[in-house]
Amino acid sequence: MELSRFILATSLRLSSASVENYQPTPPPAASLPDHLLLPGRAMEANLAEEQECVVCMEQKNGAELRPCGHKDMCFGCANHIFKSGGHCPMCRAVIASVKE
Repeated sequence: MELSRFILATSLRLSSASVENYQPTPPPAASLPDHLLLPGRAMEANLAEEQECVVCMEQKNGAELRPCGHKDMCFGCANHIFKSGGHCPMCRAVIASVKE
């Protein structure tokens, strides 16, 4: 019996039949903005560190999050987080909209 199944059986006091049928749950798949999934994508050249998106660090920041007003992400990352029902990574405010 492999170690993980042995630990599971001893810690939970399960029968050998239920241990043999145990299947670990895989972690959820990561979700990426569309611009990071494109093959052959290129970083914007010569961006100063303060101009980089705080999420992908590849595109120019400037997309404005509403209502907080932070402009630390590129439009692709900001829109992806907004569509995922996310929060601003700077202040954790709920994103109501994104302005390019």
